[in-house]
Amino acid sequence: MFHRRRSLLAVSVVAAFVSSASADVVQLGPAWQAMWDCSLDPSVDITLDEITDDTIYIQKSAEFTQGPGMGGLFPSIPIVFRQTAYSNFTRIVIRDEIITNSTGVDWTDFHFELMDGGDALFYTGPDFFFTTSPLDN
Repeated sequence: MFHRRRSLLAVSVVAAFVSSASADVVQLGPAWQAMWDCSLDPSVDITLDEITDDTIYIQKSAEFTQGPGMGGLFPSIPIVFRQTAYSNFTRIVIRDEIITNSTGVDWTDFHFELMDGGDALFYTGPDFFFTTSPLDN
């Protein structure tokens, strides 16, 4: 299990299966949405935690259930953060994140893949808890 905090604008988590069905949408304040394929509803949860003058804080969890496919790669969980209106929000911060590997196969990697531009800042200052256990190397 992983707990992480990070600032980001757009992210696709790489490692559960996505089919082309309708999307589930979570409104993140007045000008942003998080969207993912609705077939992932049992596996993905994003909750709006707090909004400040320029920052949206969320909590995110994802459970990966499918083992690796062709080429040994695990299917990804794409999550789209979309701006729907003009706003002063310059950051979306994942205040708490839980990633669960229920694939039955040990992972040797976990990463985010940013798509369509956007920026990501991974801050692990003294007030933040960050661990990659059991992937300590």
